[in-house]
Order: sequence, then C-alpha cells, then structure tokens
Amino acid sequence: LAVIVETNSEYTKDDSENFKTIVVFDCRGLEPVDVQFKDGWSFVSESNKTFENCNIKDGDWVEFDEKLKLPVTLYDMKAKFVKGV
Repeated sequence: LAVIVETNSEYTKDDSENFKTIVVFDCRGLEPVDVQFKDGWSFVSESNKTFENCNIKDGDWVEFDEKLKLPVTLYDMKAKFVKGV
C-alpha cells in the first residue's frame, strides 16, 4: 500500500456532510476494507489556530479556540474506499 502524496487535500467546513477524496492509495494486489483513524492529524480553526498531532481514533475530536472563545470540533469521522479505474 502506497500513499500518493501529491493527492493529499484538505477537508474544509464547506465540505461538511459530504464525502471528499483527501488521499489516494496505490493498492496493487491489495483490497483495503477498513481504516483506523489515529494521531498525527492537523486541524486549523477559523481564527487560523493550528492544532497539531490530533488523535481522532474514536472518530471525534474536540478542542477550544481561545481567540474565538469557541469549541473546535470534529464528530463522527468516517471513511470509504472508492475503487479507481
């Protein structure tokens, strides 16, 4: 399994509630069936505060943006694999 790095893209607030391709894998000889979200994720709030090395292993993540005085949240993270041609 190889990550095609140049396919990495952002998932923004505008993408919310929709599936979007954020990475492409080269899976020659393999068929992925599940994904486990762990640590290493980065998030940027609307005030441009960056949260590094976030752990979303349970599909949820919550922090607080002091500048905005608001929570920054990710709930119910899901993934799906789409077979390319």
